Amino acid sequence: MIEGAELIVYAKNGNQFNMDLSPTQLTAVCKILGLKIQDKEISYLSDKSLKIIMEKTIDKLKQVDEI
Repeated sequence: MIEGAELIVYAKNGNQFNMDLSPTQLTAVCKILGLKIQDKEISYLSDKSLKIIMEKTIDKLKQVDEI
């Protein structure tokens, strides 16, 4: 259903980074966000739900340096 996506990261220092996501990367992002597309509607997990998931799993992974 989704063909591709571009991720844009806005850093605190004003820099902007544009990244084309591979199908695998996009799938991972969609799964993490709980992304669901039905007809013309899109839904995803709330910040509260994501924080709970992150505390239990993702926060235990190697951290990305702050940009």
